[in-house]
Amino acid sequence: MFRNLKAIEIAEGALLADVAVIAQLAVTYLPLVGEVFRSLIFLVFAVLVLRRGLYTACFGLGVALFLILVLMGPAAMPLIFLECVGGLFLGFTMRLRLPHWLLLFIGITCGAMAFYGLVLLVFVLSGRPLGTITHTIDQLNASMSQLVTLFTKRLGWYAWWQHTWATRAQALGLWLKSYWWLTLYLVMCAIMLPFVTIVYTSINLFVRLLGYDVRPFPGPRIERFVRRLLMGAFKLVREMLLRLHSWRRQEKRGEAA
Repeated sequence: MFRNLKAIEIAEGALLADVAVIAQLAVTYLPLVGEVFRSLIFLVFAVLVLRRGLYTACFGLGVALFLILVLMGPAAMPLIFLECVGGLFLGFTMRLRLPHWLLLFIGITCGAMAFYGLVLLVFVLSGRPLGTITHTIDQLNASMSQLVTLFTKRLGWYAWWQHTWATRAQALGLWLKSYWWLTLYLVMCAIMLPFVTIVYTSINLFVRLLGYDVRPFPGPRIERFVRRLLMGAFKLVREMLLRLHSWRRQEKRGEAA
């Protein structure tokens, strides 16, 4: 793995790392709209692994982290590091043509573990007590209890709820509070499940559009449907822009006349 990089590999790794840094700046400084560029970070490093291998991609990761450190400071490095590593993971596993279920399982569990450690690190560095997590779980349990009580009263199921599931729900709430460390990890897994699936689906589609031979996800038929949907959306946006441009030209001609 360790070898002297060629000039083209260094240049391509640095260039794609610059693209990832620009995407991270867009995510940070463009509210709401900037979140669209987050997938670009994963895509850049996945493509870099597929094109030049993991070693060159790790060089690009170092360049991206250095630029983020200079431009945004050390506080922004943990998140961009996790996103870049996620792109490396996707590129490496797609290059090995691993089964989809295994890739998603590893991505969800490892991603949840990484964010779990990041959350605990933030608590430790900020000096906030870990008891805040149990207090938050208590508040969520109370809110859920009030919501279920209101819902069952409206439907006339309150007596049935109290005699059958209320005690079990309270026991579950106490268990979640007692094992807050496991509860936090399960919450992270629940958050990562749709996130990893959506990111992998989009990255897999764009990588195949770029011509790389990877296994289609979730399948060739659905991929063709999504591809047609995206092409239709692109054509629609292009036609709208052309019409807007022609309308502005006509408006300028009318003002000149």
